[in-house]
Amino acid sequence: MHISHLDLSEHVRKGAIALFQARMSDALNLEAQAKQAHWNIKGRDFIQLHAFFDEVHGVVEEFVDTLAERITAPGGVADGRIQTTAKSSKLYEYALGTRSGEQHLKALGAALA
Repeated sequence: MHISHLDLSEHVRKGAIALFQARMSDALNLEAQAKQAHWNIKGRDFIQLHAFFDEVHGVVEEFVDTLAERITAPGGVADGRIQTTAKSSKLYEYALGTRSGEQHLKALGAALA
């Protein structure tokens, strides 16, 4: 942990960093799932859902950046590596065979829930 000038005990800083890191791993996974849906959407609602999934990705990407900054502020190191995300995320695994708009919406909705 890096030195921080925040008026928080080391114990509190470590706890906050761990919580932010856990949520960042979930958010990185969610970001990837939104792109998975964006890239693979098929069916009659393609245009609308393709744009929607890209918008979801953008919003989540901003959230990931905010979480990373919250990790580094109290002296932590934001770990956005794929290996860490895969190991740490608690989100449902996105099924590779997902194709239809309804399937993608349900999969992404489950991850958001």
